Amino acid sequence: MKNLKNIWIDTDPGLDDTLAIIWAVRQETKINWKILGISTVKGNISFQQTNINALAILEHLNRADIPVYAGASKALIQQSHDAEFVHGNKLGPFDPKPTTSLQTLKAPEALAQTLQNLDGKMTIVTLGPLTNIALFLTLYPELTHKIENIVIMGGGSYGNVTHYAEFNIYIDPEAAWIVFNSGVSITMSGLDISDEYAFATQKELNFYSDLIQDSWTKPVFEFLVSRGFEKTNLYDPTAMVAAAYPELFETYDSPVTVQLTGDARGMTLLPTKGTFDQALPKNITTKVLKSCQRDLFHQRLFEGL
Repeated sequence: MKNLKNIWIDTDPGLDDTLAIIWAVRQETKINWKILGISTVKGNISFQQTNINALAILEHLNRADIPVYAGASKALIQQSHDAEFVHGNKLGPFDPKPTTSLQTLKAPEALAQTLQNLDGKMTIVTLGPLTNIALFLTLYPELTHKIENIVIMGGGSYGNVTHYAEFNIYIDPEAAWIVFNSGVSITMSGLDISDEYAFATQKELNFYSDLIQDSWTKPVFEFLVSRGFEKTNLYDPTAMVAAAYPELFETYDSPVTVQLTGDARGMTLLPTKGTFDQALPKNITTKVLKSCQRDLFHQRLFEGL
């Protein structure tokens, strides 16, 4: 069995966030990881609904013991945007009314307190904009050595909000810049890996439907399909599976930074090779997901849903 891995999930649920959280919680024992906390951030939908959804998912899974901390309700600098046209303004097909409550600590402080009391290191999986993580890294730099890895769903070599920028990075480019330039070990799960490998067609969803056990999973998939997409891009589940089973993915090392000005604001800049006879830096801290074993990825994902 793998050594116990401590996990923190930063999220803005959201539909694919919901699938990723369901998978992470249901697979906790099998993977041998412990989810120490969940923090919320403004992203896909209104911040109030984001908090409601996070609590509701855990209540649905009978895991109200996992604490939920409210984080940033807006980006560091720019005006907020959302993606309600994809995710709806509730929780997809559900209108949850959780009976549990948020913790009193705010996300950066809660993350810091958890790390201070932790015997060992933690992996952070981010499924939304990086505002909370940027605030934590800025406020508590003395604790960064206790972060084993940050698995980021975000970025790519192209965009899905503009031609250049992926949604999670576009929402708060300054926060993303801080995180990618922090020197902390990062795994980047961007648009490329999910668009080209880690997606599911309707035929594949039908094929794997017998593996699905959670009562929320099929309605969420059906809601996504009803939005008219030809395939379901599994953006957040990809990052979660990569955190648990990195051996399923091929990666490459690349320095990553974020464009903060001009038409390409929010774009992740990924030089994949040296140019002008200059080698890439030796202290690269980011691994970018390049490809995955589709059949094994699907099997691991759907058997956990």
